[in-house]
Amino acid sequence: SLKAAQKGLEIWKSAGADAWLAYHNGIFATGHNEGALTSEDISSVAAAALKGHKIGGGDVNTKTILDNNNRLAQTLTLQGTPALIVLPAKGATEKNVTVIPGGADRETLQKAIDKAAGKTT
Repeated sequence: SLKAAQKGLEIWKSAGADAWLAYHNGIFATGHNEGALTSEDISSVAAAALKGHKIGGGDVNTKTILDNNNRLAQTLTLQGTPALIVLPAKGATEKNVTVIPGGADRETLQKAIDKAAGKTT
């Protein structure tokens, strides 16, 4: 949901990656998907993930960030989640980047990692 995504960005900015991951996992643990996620779900999961941290004063432009992410996903022809992009930390090129639209098994993911690392099989 848009509200859940916005709250996730606010949590990331205010409390960091660990809090965001706890929030992300908590949202999925509700089992509420396909429109069933409620405002109460978002609030309770956010409170648990924040562990007392306060969300900052609105300095995160969540709409712009989400719009940019959506444009990037469309450019990459990604139409859902999960989507994986495996690339090296430096020197990414067409030859060492793998885009996986959807989940990947262990073998597929390892091949993408090896490709990014410059290993040949």
